Amino acid sequence: MKLSDFVFDKGKGVFVSGQTDKTIHYRDGGEKYLYEVLSTAGDRGIFSRELQSAVKDWPSLYHFSPYRSTLLECLEIGNKTARVLELGAGCGAVTRWLGENFQEVIAVEGSLERAHLIHLRCSDLPSVKAYAANFFQIDPEPEFDLVTSIGVLEYSHVYHPRKGISPQEAALDLLRFAYRFLKAEGIFLLAIENKFGLKYFSGAREDHTGRRFEGIEGYPREQTAVTWSRRELSALLWEAGFTALDFLLPFPDYKLPNTIVNDRFLQEPYFLHNWLAMPFPDRHPGERQMLFNESLAVRGLIQAGLLGELTNSFLVLAYKGQKQQVAKRLMVDLDTWAVKYYNYSRHPAFSKRLTLQAGNPPRIQVERVQSPPAEEEPEEFQPFIYHPGEEEFQTGDLLVFQLFNQLGGDRFDADFRELLQRYQAYLRQNFGTDLSDAAGFPLLDPLSLDATFWNIVVTPQTGEWQLIDLEWLFNGYLPLDFV
Repeated sequence: MKLSDFVFDKGKGVFVSGQTDKTIHYRDGGEKYLYEVLSTAGDRGIFSRELQSAVKDWPSLYHFSPYRSTLLECLEIGNKTARVLELGAGCGAVTRWLGENFQEVIAVEGSLERAHLIHLRCSDLPSVKAYAANFFQIDPEPEFDLVTSIGVLEYSHVYHPRKGISPQEAALDLLRFAYRFLKAEGIFLLAIENKFGLKYFSGAREDHTGRRFEGIEGYPREQTAVTWSRRELSALLWEAGFTALDFLLPFPDYKLPNTIVNDRFLQEPYFLHNWLAMPFPDRHPGERQMLFNESLAVRGLIQAGLLGELTNSFLVLAYKGQKQQVAKRLMVDLDTWAVKYYNYSRHPAFSKRLTLQAGNPPRIQVERVQSPPAEEEPEEFQPFIYHPGEEEFQTGDLLVFQLFNQLGGDRFDADFRELLQRYQAYLRQNFGTDLSDAAGFPLLDPLSLDATFWNIVVTPQTGEWQLIDLEWLFNGYLPLDFV
């Protein structure tokens, strides 16, 4: 069937084929709860505080978190008239962002139940149409500027109509399928975990199977989701017919990324490890096993030029047509930024995006990102004053890396005591007020609130400390021992 052959089911708000064998029965266990929430929610947008307050477990976090949007938002695709096809749209979290940003979005989901949830999530967006079908059984026509497949490729052999097909054959089928849906000049956006992701070596369980080292060992069990290495993924995309590839590295993974690293700038002296928060999450219940310090490991991988191979997830831009022409037509620019960091874990009034603009010298751009309408600063934050601003890029490791090094050394007690003494002297020198509190502790300037180990950069050549990211003020003086 072609997409134009589907008929609209008013009861579900979904386009259907009329053939139940054309759908699949994938579930993640959260569908019933999602239906309850979305059926009554007044605000279903990406930044909805109403949906965020409904998060109670991993499925609801995955579907309601605003971090689902950062994966594609980081691309800042300028051509808003682009026609978008989403293959394997899940319950509509990414669909919602696409619908808020593009004029026409076709979301295809194999499960009728989940396609109905897409309708609920996007019912106020006329740009979105949801289709219930196993997309392998749709006749592709080259009608789309963008095709997305997020967290789908790894399941292609499980839901392929041809039973017993190998994971590699099924993945290649999906990629060829996506290629045929694209216009002569288009982009396929693919997100998937890396089977050689660093967190799997450090003890985290495989995201799909819940077993340690499953992907590293080549997925010895049958009928499990299968992910790919960078080299394997690239080979499949080339074989499918794509003419050029760009890799972005979402951290901690593509599911809820707060940081996107541009692979083009991994060799630049940008100290990109400073931008990544570790330890990486284990997406399964229970204690996270840690076999080594991931922060130090990531720093070493960047220095060795290996982070692109051992990143936890990939976001791939696969081009159909001449790359520069496609990027120009869709208004995609990956030449100007090295990393983007999002903080959506705050009240919306304080949400922000930081961009490390590549150049000589590099520059940090700070942007406030709010849910419309813009929200006033909440009363409970009145003791604190928020004042983000543009910053110069500082070369060097964060001070916290000295602590990590000491933890792995043989003289931790002595070294850490010396570090704390220098830190205390640094605070008094930079924020001292000549005042003391009732207990006799020196009082510091309000800006000292943000002068933490994570906001001090150590200059490599001199060892000098440089303060960064001082975005919060306390409405009063702070005792030295508090800081």
